[in-house]
Amino acid sequence: MKVYVEYAVIDNFVMDYLLLRLAVLGKSKNSSIKKRVLSALVGTVFAVYLPLFDLALVPSIALKILAAAVMVYFVCEYSSYKEYFIRLLLFFLYTAVFGGIIYGFCSVSGIYYDPLGNVFGGNVPLSVLLIAGAVIFLLCYKGYFAIFRRRQVLPFIRQCVLFSDGQKIDTVGFIDSGNSIMSGDECVCVASKSLAEKLFICGAAGGAKCMRKIPFKTAGGFAEMEIYSFDKLVVINGENKNIIYKVKIGIPENPIDFGADYSLILPAEFAGEQSR
Repeated sequence: MKVYVEYAVIDNFVMDYLLLRLAVLGKSKNSSIKKRVLSALVGTVFAVYLPLFDLALVPSIALKILAAAVMVYFVCEYSSYKEYFIRLLLFFLYTAVFGGIIYGFCSVSGIYYDPLGNVFGGNVPLSVLLIAGAVIFLLCYKGYFAIFRRRQVLPFIRQCVLFSDGQKIDTVGFIDSGNSIMSGDECVCVASKSLAEKLFICGAAGGAKCMRKIPFKTAGGFAEMEIYSFDKLVVINGENKNIIYKVKIGIPENPIDFGADYSLILPAEFAGEQSR
């Protein structure tokens, strides 16, 4: 079997770099491109020279674990050993994900692949391996930030029930301390496009009273928002409830959706347990 050293170098370097990038996500201030490149080079040199020693399986795996530990140790500055070991476990996790997906693809395609030795049977173009690595990296990258964003958002998410003219509308609100929109001396909630459509389709907004239009600041300047007065809004936080009577809901002239997690932006004042 022919082994092209330059292909092995490029393949291992790119994969090690991508794995290190994933392992230290969220640590961008302490992990520079230079550190990631140098650490990936260490892993590449190790991967290229290790097969020359023809070691048994157990020593080979032990040395690979040691190489990974060295790479992860030098790629970033850590506040504690616990954080280092967490990042090292993430490196192993992403390595397993990469290897598992590639192994599954090769199995379906009839291509021999040894994940422990990172050996392919037949002529597999280097470009295919790099593209596969890049696709898996992007999926993991986006998945990480989706989970991270959800973890950040969840503490501020509240189940809500909006009442108007005999209608009951279930929705999800997000407590935003930056929501300072006021209608007179009253706080205003902001509805997403999907919630606004739902309110008009079910007739709840038809039963509500459009009190006025107010200007509000957007990223592109100023726009207008229609302010509706609904009978009440119940904000649920576990066993606690915050009931706001004659709640004001703002619907912008060009509403947008806020994402899958929530459809109503609540002012910070609505977080507590009280009736008003």
